[in-house]
Amino acid sequence: MRYDRAGMGPTRKDRRERERAEAKALRRALPIIKDNAVRAPIRTRYVLRLADGEAPSAVLDDAHREAEAFAARVFAQSVSPACAAGCSHCCESIRVGVNATEARQLASHLRSLPPGELATVGERIAANASRARGTTSSTHPRMTCALLGSDKRCSVYAHRPFVCRKAHSFDADLCRRATAGEDVGITVDA
Repeated sequence: MRYDRAGMGPTRKDRRERERAEAKALRRALPIIKDNAVRAPIRTRYVLRLADGEAPSAVLDDAHREAEAFAARVFAQSVSPACAAGCSHCCESIRVGVNATEARQLASHLRSLPPGELATVGERIAANASRARGTTSSTHPRMTCALLGSDKRCSVYAHRPFVCRKAHSFDADLCRRATAGEDVGITVDA
């Protein structure tokens, strides 16, 4: 990088080149969901880190930490969610999608499980994949997450994807009723 005459920072040309490179990276990083005033600068920060060559897994780990810290701050200032270990209503009804980096991290974590537990999870994954094969988002069958253990706890909780990290409920009974098929009008704050 070149510096201006005073030696204080990058030259105007270098700054313009960097701005063009950042704009190009942002154009290529299509948002999965529409950005809002809060999400846009956060996504921009992570996209630019990826454009600078940082490992996707490191960026994802930081994003997960930031999401957890944000949720903790919100819950400390308001009501805590009714969710607790063993409460698995959302795990029995929400279709979960993951990005490639999350899938690789989940696979890596699963490989570290004891052989018996890994075999059980593998069987549930294969069964769910078989049931979902050939379906679309409108015909996808309702099924329990393959990563949910028999104790109703997530076997990959520390490595769970974003869609699971954002699932919080303030009324576990409403979740139970919704899982049973009742239309209770649960609101979702993305």
